[in-house]
Amino acid sequence: MLKDLQPVLAQETSLQGSDVSLLDLLNARDQRAIHQKSLLETYQQPVLSLTINAMGGVKRNALLDYVFKQALKALERRFKAENITPTEQKITRANTGNEAIFSVNIPALQLKQLCIALESTTPLARLWDMDVIDRNGKPISRADLGVAPRQCLICPENAKICARQRSHSMADLMAALQKLVQQDIYSEYLANQACQALCAEAMLTPKPGLVDAKSQGAHKDMDAALLVKSAQSLTPFFAQCVQLGMNTTQTVPSAVFPQLRLIGIQAEKAMFSATKGVNTHKGAIFAFALCLCSLGRLIAQQDYQPFHLQLAPLCENVAALSAGVTAELSKVTEPKTAGEKLFKTYGVTGARGEAEQGFPLLRQLWQHRPTFTHIPLRQQPYYWLLYLMAHNTDTNLLHRGGMAGLTLVQQQAQQLLNQSLPQNQLKTELHYFDQRCIQNNLSPGGSADILALALFLDRLGF
Repeated sequence: MLKDLQPVLAQETSLQGSDVSLLDLLNARDQRAIHQKSLLETYQQPVLSLTINAMGGVKRNALLDYVFKQALKALERRFKAENITPTEQKITRANTGNEAIFSVNIPALQLKQLCIALESTTPLARLWDMDVIDRNGKPISRADLGVAPRQCLICPENAKICARQRSHSMADLMAALQKLVQQDIYSEYLANQACQALCAEAMLTPKPGLVDAKSQGAHKDMDAALLVKSAQSLTPFFAQCVQLGMNTTQTVPSAVFPQLRLIGIQAEKAMFSATKGVNTHKGAIFAFALCLCSLGRLIAQQDYQPFHLQLAPLCENVAALSAGVTAELSKVTEPKTAGEKLFKTYGVTGARGEAEQGFPLLRQLWQHRPTFTHIPLRQQPYYWLLYLMAHNTDTNLLHRGGMAGLTLVQQQAQQLLNQSLPQNQLKTELHYFDQRCIQNNLSPGGSADILALALFLDRLGF
């Protein structure tokens, strides 16, 4: 639950630490230069030096350790994505500041571009200092690549100019630094919870027509392991959705949605890369991106004390962010996607309509949940799914089986809901239902996406 983050936030944002003397700082800088020179001479290839921009006399504390840990994690993830293995690396944790030095066998300009790209993935990167030195010992600057100087933590001006002129008080700088770490902790936590919810949905067994731990359902191109791999690939982009929400609380929702859509496109690319072209979570990306961005906005609006979040404000934010997305369907003259074709044939708006109306089916489920409280907790998600299947005009079912397929699934789900079966008997009936869906090539994927959202919000304590 979100309130469980409070001790973590207090610990990771601590500014307590000891001042470091100027002599010690100069000695540390000299040692870093000596090591950089040694790597250049030994390997004749570019060097990347990572340090943290630490204002004031304290160069290492819990907060700065956290920032350094996140920088290393981001670098390692990017190296892995680009199939880059540093020839040598050294990580130093000292009172004079954390630092890491890598010898990397790629062109210096490419290495600098990689660092600049990383700096755009999270606001926390404004505290990362990634220096690239080419094989001849020449530092590569942002200007060498035509990139603007880095912005100040507090104002839109050049960070170096603000530092030189001491434009901001140390208290304001420390507060801004703590806020960045707070945002990062929330965004990473929520992104991980979203990933775990998607994995929990995938592993729930049995599920009619859907991939589960024992069956591919009506899908021939995916299984549970692939769904888990896909969900994990989306986690960094889910964090970006939260950050976007936190940093746009004063921006009108219509101006936020295009930025959110760009993150969604990047997430889809990562998904297709992880799954080798299989569409595992396209619908979930859309729903979770809106939900996570809305959560980010609400958390920031509540001054990072979001321990009484409710579903209604969240859904209102989702509706505001996605206003106008169904109108896009009406403008399509030559339908290409399944959603566009189904809108033209049946007039259904699918995931777009659900979002623009603020997840009405999810809200219905939330209101109906008390009727399931007599059922053991571990069994309740099966009933949540059946409820969604019975009430959802699922475009996945329409696409695969037309109106007859949709009606078959809705009626069967409602019958099982009405029976309130014991757990063993319910799973037996769900297994038979699964077989019937497989025979008819039916998969209620839209209901599965909403179930994953429900599992996510339940994990957060909604």
